[in-house]
Amino acid sequence: MVQHVGTANLIRLVDSIGMEPFIAGLADYIATDFHRWDSFERSARLADPWNLFGLVSAPASSGPVSACAAE
Repeated sequence: MVQHVGTANLIRLVDSIGMEPFIAGLADYIATDFHRWDSFERSARLADPWNLFGLVSAPASSGPVSACAAE
């Protein structure tokens, strides 16, 4: 299950490791997912008319690794 990070926890994380290592680690994580793009199961997203920000829970799976976008 993907847990909500929250602003306070994000600030603590950046304070503990520094901004540059945080950004570099985040970029590496994104690049790793990008290189595994073909292994992700993709499907059409359905709009949620009651969601004010237009974000919909969108599960993504690449077999053993899965995540769910925030609502």
